[in-house]
Amino acid sequence: MRRSANVKYDDWGWHTGGVFPADQPQINGFTHIGMYLVWIIKHDLHHLEVLGRDVTDGVMAGTITANDLADTIDGKLTAEGMAPEGIAFSNWYYNGESAYLSDWAATFSSRPEYTVTDTPATYASIERVIDRRYAEWVKAGRPQGRAATITSPGRLRMRGLVRRYVYLGLVAGVVLAVAGVLLRPAGLQGVLVGLGIVPVMASTVVLIDRG
Repeated sequence: MRRSANVKYDDWGWHTGGVFPADQPQINGFTHIGMYLVWIIKHDLHHLEVLGRDVTDGVMAGTITANDLADTIDGKLTAEGMAPEGIAFSNWYYNGESAYLSDWAATFSSRPEYTVTDTPATYASIERVIDRRYAEWVKAGRPQGRAATITSPGRLRMRGLVRRYVYLGLVAGVVLAVAGVLLRPAGLQGVLVGLGIVPVMASTVVLIDRG
């Protein structure tokens, strides 16, 4: 398999750059990423030359845990730190459909978002889930997945907020435009029409850009 070093599956900043609980440490936004990388290392699906012997040995010995890996990978989970088998599995599991994130949320559904901490119990819980997914993937003949960056929950929430304000802008623009057509004098009419067109056009551009 050709190495796809540019593929990014997740990014700590995606989770802390939007709406993040003020009462939680920022590192909690990385925990799920670190846990996945720990699993990758423990199952020998990592790229030793990229991660380094000290890091991988520390993970295997338990002296380096999930959150300790944040600096090692600069908060970014990419294909660069994985062996070909790890990349193939991650393309299938940790891909555009965000299956891993869904499994993470379901596994810890009893806890508020971003309150799950880096503990042996946390890893044991998610390890069982990833083990099952890996077995499913192998049994299915190692199907190829999409090597695409995911959209994180934080980015999805921000996108929802943007869309909400965009729609409000559209409504306001239409109201102003209609008022401009109906009202007199002509000077005021032109101003209101102009003010109405601007948010409509701006909102349309944002919607097109956001997809």
